[in-house]
Amino acid sequence: MIICAFSWCLLGRCVILRLFFVILIMFVIGKEGMPQYEKILVGPSMMFCEMMTGGYYMETLKIMKQSSMRSYGQIVNHLWNKHRFRGFYLGLVPWGLIQTSRGLPVLFVQSETMYLMKNNTDMTDLRISLFSGILSGMAQAIFVTPTQRFKTMMMTHPAKSTEVTSFGVVREAYRKGGINSFFNGLKPMLLRRGIDWGLRFLSFHFIQDAVRNYRGHHLSSLDLFFCGFGAGILSSVSAPIDTCIAESQKHSNINRGFMSVIKDIYQTYGFKGFTRGWRMRVLHSCYHTSWVCGMGNILFP
Repeated sequence: MIICAFSWCLLGRCVILRLFFVILIMFVIGKEGMPQYEKILVGPSMMFCEMMTGGYYMETLKIMKQSSMRSYGQIVNHLWNKHRFRGFYLGLVPWGLIQTSRGLPVLFVQSETMYLMKNNTDMTDLRISLFSGILSGMAQAIFVTPTQRFKTMMMTHPAKSTEVTSFGVVREAYRKGGINSFFNGLKPMLLRRGIDWGLRFLSFHFIQDAVRNYRGHHLSSLDLFFCGFGAGILSSVSAPIDTCIAESQKHSNINRGFMSVIKDIYQTYGFKGFTRGWRMRVLHSCYHTSWVCGMGNILFP
């Protein structure tokens, strides 16, 4: 009850977020039997492995590309010349590591809502995968927005990494707009994560069923991993929203709203500004989905 009350206060006056929170609580309470709490721990573990094996560097390149017009070669040279080996894990400690908490709601919320929809609705499996993925993505957005904000500020900070402290970034964000500044980019984050994970789970199960029907037998672990890789391609359609998030959360942004960011991107870069970082977004999305969907199905068939 204490955790629920704290979460309710944290969501502030946002009616949509409070309604979403109530729906999640009703789902958990309404389910017969104990929820699969082990998935809460598995999610962050998979996120950590994905980040440490190249996923974090991909995300760094993507964010820096989305918040500037430099080429990938220029970004790689910039990171190496300015930060050396630190550039591979810029902002990882503590915000990147804390951000592994984004794995907390994904598998848990997705599996619980999928269970309830299968037992209480007449929807097809693909529709259930879509809607459960959307809910899990929105839950993840609430977890990830503050740490994504601090991490992006560190990645786009004009000073050297040795001159920027993790909590110095927090103080700087607070001076710019108080607690609300920590949640810069929340609206596009909710939209992007909902679309993102809805399409990931939908396409993963579609590819999984297609491959299983074609081969006529159960899929191996490697098959599931590549099904996740393929599912990541479709989710990359949310790349323009991802660009808006990077612009909203970068160091130089001072509390601009979502629509203001969209107008600024268009006026500065034109339509091309919304597709910055798309190639790296596709690569990272495929790799990330392989870990979450592929490994998730291996551990919880």
